[in-house]
Amino acid sequence: MVVYSAHKSKEKRKNLLDIRGIMDRGYVDIVGVSQSSALEAILKANPKVIVDFYTDICVPCKIMKPVLEKVFADPKFKGVTLVFFDASNPDEVAPFGVRAVPTIIVFNSGSEVLRHVGTCSQDALAKKFDTVL
Repeated sequence: MVVYSAHKSKEKRKNLLDIRGIMDRGYVDIVGVSQSSALEAILKANPKVIVDFYTDICVPCKIMKPVLEKVFADPKFKGVTLVFFDASNPDEVAPFGVRAVPTIIVFNSGSEVLRHVGTCSQDALAKKFDTVL
């Protein structure tokens, strides 16, 4: 399992490691990136990718992180790569059409198949993912 991190600060690395328990169970690969070129490489290398565009100061983003963690604890998401993308820089998220956070985009074979903006329940998010993955 490979964890990508473009974050230099200890706090950012700590936030990425908070979800280590899910990684240890082997259900998903967790990736933290902050450059759009790195995300494009991940999309090319992995057939099923879900990207959570967030910012550190966004309260709804903080609400969605544990929701995503619970959804991805389900073994049916094995083989899906979950990417937490720091959307603080508008130039980095512009190629993906992100205008608000949190935005969750599901990519299948490099193509966007689902976009969700805002918060929702664990069940609602899992149902959305089930329809496209």
